[in-house]
Amino acid sequence: EPRPPPPLLAALEDCKEVFGAANVAVLSNSAGLKQYDPTGAVADELEAALGVGFVRHSSKKPSGDADALRARFGCDTAEMVMLGDRYLTDVVYGNRHGMLTVRCAPFTAAGESRAIRAAKWLEESALRWWRKPEGDMCPGHKPHTRIVEGKTAGDFIVSPGVW
Repeated sequence: EPRPPPPLLAALEDCKEVFGAANVAVLSNSAGLKQYDPTGAVADELEAALGVGFVRHSSKKPSGDADALRARFGCDTAEMVMLGDRYLTDVVYGNRHGMLTVRCAPFTAAGESRAIRAAKWLEESALRWWRKPEGDMCPGHKPHTRIVEGKTAGDFIVSPGVW
């Protein structure tokens, strides 16, 4: 049985502590996606291993709607945070749906296809054109309503060197 990397488990525990376990879930482009996991068996197995829910949905990020997320959390996407390691899937999807988006470093590249590695290289290469000066906020973004009073999003960054 594959074991999740310890940093992943620690990050999930931090998220559950800050937001509450019921308010943390994974939106995967494989586990829980009807195209690859039609019965939800893979998602069920990962839920048991990680202790967080996996959203069952029918379209890959960044395309598709956010109906499954709204149903899962019972709130508008503007109240959600999308955390992911891919700019062109996770971050684009979150931004399309008005979420606060956070791009993190991947935990591992093991098992990635050549196409995924190439896409990640292109994403990283394009950053010099995408990146705003430090401290600038995206138009329309306000501090997230669910961040604890007196804290900023930066207070939750544990390992800034991995960005």
